[in-house]
Amino acid sequence: MAMLDRIDHRILEILQSDNQVPNVQLADRVGLSPPACSRRVARLRETGVIVRDVAIVDPQQVGKSVKVVVAVSLATRRKSSTEAFRRKMDGRAEILQCYMIAGSIDFFVVAVLKDVESYAEFADEVFASDKNIKSYESWFVLSHVKNETRVPLAFAE
Repeated sequence: MAMLDRIDHRILEILQSDNQVPNVQLADRVGLSPPACSRRVARLRETGVIVRDVAIVDPQQVGKSVKVVVAVSLATRRKSSTEAFRRKMDGRAEILQCYMIAGSIDFFVVAVLKDVESYAEFADEVFASDKNIKSYESWFVLSHVKNETRVPLAFAE
């Protein structure tokens, strides 16, 4: 785990809200010179604190109007089985998130698709045809209550 100070946390707070902020503005907002700020941001990227810079796209604006949460239970929980499932999930563009969890359910999967019919085909192909999936249950998202990408930071002001 990287050792971060208050300035690092402030930089991260700002970049989590807007990673397109010019370095000169970022430096001014955190009280550093532009070169010192640039070095800190580079260090945060090099050490893996900042994993990547992305654009967050509204799924509905690009024709993906159905979001589904799926609970998956595997027939066997051997390492080879869970690894095969992880690879399968990683290889599907429809899947936004996949979490291996503790408890009676093995994985939670979040997927976006064009419509309900597309989800039915997807579920048949991905879940129903997999011999290592004991069961799966799907819930269609009606609305977002909270959909946040920001990580709360201890020193945030």
